[in-house]
Amino acid sequence: MTEQPKTAKTDRSKTLVLVIALIAFLPLFIAYVVFLYFPMLVPGARTNQGTLIQPPVRVNDDNLALPGKWVMLIPVKAECDNACERVLYLSRQVRIGLGKDASRIRRVILTSDSLSTDFLDLLEREHDQVTIIGLGRDAAAILRNVVTDPLGDPVVFLMDPIGNIMMYYLSSQGGKPMLDDLKRLLKISTIG
Repeated sequence: MTEQPKTAKTDRSKTLVLVIALIAFLPLFIAYVVFLYFPMLVPGARTNQGTLIQPPVRVNDDNLALPGKWVMLIPVKAECDNACERVLYLSRQVRIGLGKDASRIRRVILTSDSLSTDFLDLLEREHDQVTIIGLGRDAAAILRNVVTDPLGDPVVFLMDPIGNIMMYYLSSQGGKPMLDDLKRLLKISTIG
């Protein structure tokens, strides 16, 4: 065998080191360029689908206290229109979709009015595992601080097991987005 001259071996070694360095630093360089010059391509750090309430709103209403349970608070009017029925349906389906974790969450209907007989019949027929609580003035004021008209657009508030309203979902965010958030919350939560 003939040996190659030392200059050819050193040139090949230098090229190999340069290729290895490029492989290591090229992804970092591309990430840096994308971050600085194409920020719209950088994914947001947010994983929740609902609207996070910052800071969470503490509820000091004994009627709403369900210690150790996550609570879906659903404010309603005396009459339940199609949008209201849809939110009730989606909240029920989300709870069912949680499977074995369904017992960790409760659905509570909040109302400041007495419910119509048609609405009560609907609840008895299709939503038998829902709790109805009269919305006190303090709780109503708290909800108005979060959403201007909680009884206007159907909305579902999420309250953690220690009594903080920490997230809400508009009617358009119900269903799968809410289910995904609750699965994630219940998976990482050590309370409730």
